[in-house]
Amino acid sequence: MSIDICCNGNYMKYDNIPFYKDVIIIKTDFECITDVNKILIYGMNPRINMDCLLYCSDFKFGEDIKEDTYGQIISKMLVNYYYTSKCDFITLNILTKGYSFTRIIISSPPTNNRYLLYLL
Repeated sequence: MSIDICCNGNYMKYDNIPFYKDVIIIKTDFECITDVNKILIYGMNPRINMDCLLYCSDFKFGEDIKEDTYGQIISKMLVNYYYTSKCDFITLNILTKGYSFTRIIISSPPTNNRYLLYLL
């Protein structure tokens, strides 16, 4: 139940992530650069019964970014943890202020009893 984040060679591990919640907010403080940034977010998530790559990208901030400029990067990942063929998306929002990541918000599909029984 952890998240590993690697950004421009800097690494941070966040333990005890409450993946049982439908919305998870992780406070971060990753400084980025004005040139190309490389970010990898990897989750060890028992809720979807797998370890998975949540986000991976090379990106560049626009030239008009200032220290007090707020923004967000939005990504979606398809998951299928039901016995049926129903698929859902995990939404990942990375909130930024200036050239820093300030929060990561993960929104998962609602928990259901089928999934809980599957884990037992």
